Amino acid sequence: MGAQEINHEFLCEDLKFLGYGDHLNMLVKMAMAAAKTQFDVGFPCQAEGLPMQAILFFEKKDPEGFFFLTGHRLILRDRSHHFAIVKGRGVTLKEGYHLLCGRAVFKELRGRNGQKHQAWIQLDLNKGDGHGFKMNIYHESYGFDLQAELEKNSGFVSLDASLRAKIQKVLESGDYIDTYLREDGELKLVRMWADPTKKMVHIV
Repeated sequence: MGAQEINHEFLCEDLKFLGYGDHLNMLVKMAMAAAKTQFDVGFPCQAEGLPMQAILFFEKKDPEGFFFLTGHRLILRDRSHHFAIVKGRGVTLKEGYHLLCGRAVFKELRGRNGQKHQAWIQLDLNKGDGHGFKMNIYHESYGFDLQAELEKNSGFVSLDASLRAKIQKVLESGDYIDTYLREDGELKLVRMWADPTKKMVHIV
């Protein structure tokens, strides 16, 4: 296998991890053959029925080296944000959609020293810059404990343990979830999503 085939193979793995499947594989292969040091690829898609646009950026610092995916700009209606990709990892397509909707994602991050840690990330849609919006990061020390907040609601605690775990996982992914909680002896359909900025879980 030649160098270009190896390069294309690991880029395809990165694209798959980020939620693009194999939709862009052939397009990226063609662009790699024509480009010298950088290229970008557009990808129109949908999220929950809403039209969304992604622009992916590829670059190689050494003309004789490999191309790397350095970031993708996600556009949802009038909102746009550039998410950096490092070594094939970063905010996925689905996570980016949730962030542009104003929700938060519980994500594994890497510090300057390379150490991995988990924290909530959320875009401040009221504060934009040249790349999009200000990214707020809420570490454990900030004081938002999703499980503890959920357990303040007796209806959540009364759910089956496996269902509670599923709900928590969905909220950590940045999504909202519609579920039934028991209130005054009756089941009530509610919508839930996490909001670390306000240290709460919205239940409406």
